[in-house]
Amino acid sequence: MNASEIDFSSLQVKAYLIRTSIMHPVLEILGDPWNLKLVRSVADAPKKFVSLAEALKISRAALSTRLNRLEEQGCLARQQYCEFPPRYEYALTPMGDALRPTLLLLDQWNREWLHNHEQESAPVTCHHCHEALQLAVVCRHCSEPLALNNVKPLFFHDLPEHTPLQSYRRTRHTLASKERSVLPEDVSAEEWLRDRWSSLIIGALLFGVRRFNDLQSILDIAPNILSGRLELLQQASMASRREDGYRLLPRGAALYPAIIAMSGWGRQWLPAAQHSENGWRMLHISCGNWANHKYICKACNTEYC
Repeated sequence: MNASEIDFSSLQVKAYLIRTSIMHPVLEILGDPWNLKLVRSVADAPKKFVSLAEALKISRAALSTRLNRLEEQGCLARQQYCEFPPRYEYALTPMGDALRPTLLLLDQWNREWLHNHEQESAPVTCHHCHEALQLAVVCRHCSEPLALNNVKPLFFHDLPEHTPLQSYRRTRHTLASKERSVLPEDVSAEEWLRDRWSSLIIGALLFGVRRFNDLQSILDIAPNILSGRLELLQQASMASRREDGYRLLPRGAALYPAIIAMSGWGRQWLPAAQHSENGWRMLHISCGNWANHKYICKACNTEYC
């Protein structure tokens, strides 16, 4: 399909956008249940292996695996503090430090939408106005908010005939478990995004896929799994079913700023070989520039760096 002939409402275009999203390799890293917890734990200061194991209540084997993986992926660095016997502490690299806006936006969603949210990290204050920091994601060109209704994809290359769905490492997903004791309305932002099928469905709804059969076709998902996740999203007031299909409710759409942050982090820090968003970028309709974002404090409008 020639770029000048692309119908942005077509199912093929929406399938291409979803299947080439940078969120797939991003969630390969951030979708692990422990990785964000580890990044949070060392955000303020380097931590020793024993301290992390005790604080997170994680087995030494699981912790060692995650720390090694985060080091290989570039988010953490080991620093030796004892030579005999060799002992190490772990600190954020610039790549790991760049996840701070994502962590803040995930916490922000949890504080706003969860009834019994327990803060995982110490409250952050703005360096300028000293108020509790709440971030807004805005356009770097015009400083207007980036929202679902003012951005759109723009293609500058031809569309391929077929694009396979990317995958990422499957972790132990419990959103649909019968033994799960947490109610759907108490599921955190991190849990929605790291559950493979829930995050794919939310992404498809963000791109305007509405009908059950279209979701099933694009996501290559079994009907019973799709039905179950859609039911969970409805029970959690994340989405609703209408005559024209499924739509995100404000609670579900409020994940969009965190998704922008995660996507932007991936484009900046992941290897070029993992970037599959070939031939298209998001355009900020309000000012006509590419949707290049920045973060500002909602209280004083100063940029968060």
